[in-house]
Amino acid sequence: MLRAMLAALAFVLALGGCASRDGVWVGWMHIDPPTDRYGAWTPFGTVNNLDQCKLAGIQGAKALEESLRRDGYTDIVRTDNTWTARFPDGQKFWGQMICLPSTVDPRTTSATPPSKP
Repeated sequence: MLRAMLAALAFVLALGGCASRDGVWVGWMHIDPPTDRYGAWTPFGTVNNLDQCKLAGIQGAKALEESLRRDGYTDIVRTDNTWTARFPDGQKFWGQMICLPSTVDPRTTSATPPSKP
């Protein structure tokens, strides 16, 4: 799992940017259940506008799906920026790449997590 997550995060971090008139958007990876390496919310990069952030989330989820398949995870299903799979021990998990304004940190606010697929 660690290798898969790092591959996906490295891919989208390359898309980082700086502020523009649209403001800075932060891409967040939400994992349920959280792992030892990744909490429920992990930032994966910043971009100049919401459209770029959404695209980075979809690309990151796709890269993660490919990495999970290579690493032997099972029951992998991805739709755009959301995925489900099974850990090697058989436990099911899901995740989603979402975009929030740079002023919002879901780790410190009462933001409602996305709905489980």
